[in-house]
Amino acid sequence: MDKSDSAVVRPSEALGRDQRRFGSDFSTFATGYPVLSAGGLARMVAQQTGYECVGIRLLSQDDYPYFSHYGFPAEFIHKENTLRPEACAASAPAVCLCGLVIQGRCGTDCPNLTPDGIFCCDDLHGFDPEAMRGLSLYRGECPKQGFRSVVLIPLRREGATIGLLQLADRRPGLAHQANPDFYRSLGDNIGDTLHPLTAGEIAVTRA
Repeated sequence: MDKSDSAVVRPSEALGRDQRRFGSDFSTFATGYPVLSAGGLARMVAQQTGYECVGIRLLSQDDYPYFSHYGFPAEFIHKENTLRPEACAASAPAVCLCGLVIQGRCGTDCPNLTPDGIFCCDDLHGFDPEAMRGLSLYRGECPKQGFRSVVLIPLRREGATIGLLQLADRRPGLAHQANPDFYRSLGDNIGDTLHPLTAGEIAVTRA
């Protein structure tokens, strides 16, 4: 499928769609999961939201590599795939926003953070890393790649963070075209779909 096929939906229209329809779409995906590729999930989210790029990180051992991605350059996925705990420590050479959001280490006073721990930024080019705890050494690969609108949604189940949904676009001003309830519902639907794949991982992290 040509990437341009997913660009026919404008974000302002897609993000205003009825959430129940979106949930129904994911129920259909979950039913057909065994015959669908992992990449199909990220592509579906891109089509439904109108975002240029979508990444879904999923818990695997002590890491959150990309389980599904769409639209991101191959070199970006290769470089940013791992989020091992030591790479997210304050003393690490560089810190990624995804890792901080997954670990809940952004700080409650961050203006880009919702009460549910969802990171929403309309323009990373104007983002101040000092506004977030632990970002004195900011990796900043997303703005380097030209991404401006970014939303990071933790996927949580059974009291554990099983993954992260990453929406990114080179156009500014998209993150706040939807309210936090939409993003929370989106994360819940994806978390419900993928939770069976992480049950064993959650048990290991709790052992």
